[in-house]
Amino acid sequence: MDSSTSHFSSDGSTALGTSSVPWWAVKLLGVAVSAWAVAALYTLQGNPEIAFFRRADALKREWSRAIGSGHTNRIIVFGGSSCLTSIVPRRMLEQHQLPTLNLGLGAGMGAQILTRYALDAVQPGDTLIVALEPGLLVRPSELEPLGVQFAVATGQPRLLSNGRRVDWLGALVGLRPGGYHVFTLLGKIILRQPLYRYARSELKEGGWHEVAARRDLGNPGVGKLTLSPEGKELLATIYRECQRRGVRVAYAFPWQFCVPEDLTATQREDLLFVREVAAVIPVLREPSLGAHAVREHFADTLLHPIGTAAALRTDELAQAVASWTVWTPEEVEARLSAGK
Repeated sequence: MDSSTSHFSSDGSTALGTSSVPWWAVKLLGVAVSAWAVAALYTLQGNPEIAFFRRADALKREWSRAIGSGHTNRIIVFGGSSCLTSIVPRRMLEQHQLPTLNLGLGAGMGAQILTRYALDAVQPGDTLIVALEPGLLVRPSELEPLGVQFAVATGQPRLLSNGRRVDWLGALVGLRPGGYHVFTLLGKIILRQPLYRYARSELKEGGWHEVAARRDLGNPGVGKLTLSPEGKELLATIYRECQRRGVRVAYAFPWQFCVPEDLTATQREDLLFVREVAAVIPVLREPSLGAHAVREHFADTLLHPIGTAAALRTDELAQAVASWTVWTPEEVEARLSAGK
């Protein structure tokens, strides 16, 4: 026998001390892959949050098909849950003769996935209303796990691409439920509470979400808004892409609750934000400037109107789109100087 031949002992190691397959590592890898597979299966098939958004996506597609056969030049509105809960497609169509898709989902999916989801639907001649929450534009934009999970669960992996590549490793890791999700889910099971805050039955025609939950909102105070470099680049990308496709585009502030005594200060901060955003993309000129001071008009968060308030928000947006009045730099500066 050749002297270089290794002799294996009963535990799989080599008698001569030469390297061999590390079977313990193989077994550990197998356990890790199996655990990931179980976690991913839960995420895609059992996670109630993903099931909720999968239903929302299906309703949006049904509505798109319903209005697609008889309407051109659609209005497409997108953003996080503030958009999902605020714009009623049927009302836009019947009350204002504006065929509208509400492509709002959840802010937790991140601005990248929300934007790609909307751009995937727009066609030449459409109008795109960017209703992303300001919070998504004042911090770095990343590919969030919830967005990854939604893209895969709904069969839209193209949403994971930035136009050049897909970070498949990051995407695969993103299919795991986070530790916070696991612990809160276990707590809800133990306490016999609903596994998700919202029921799929709350999703109405066109994928609009009429929130059933109610919560005390307190006093949110006046927030400061500054467009981040990533937010600026995202808006610039949206604007360039719409120009390329022949799509009219503008930004619209979501409605957010503020107490009456903070209304003027909140609108001033919002106007300062308008000045930054309008330097990149047109901003619809709406009387509310995103600030709404009627507490009873909000459900469970500062950005989720109840059904009757969603009708009011829908009407305001419809009027702004129909008139297509956008802020000019002169108008912004004049209003700021007037202290209004």
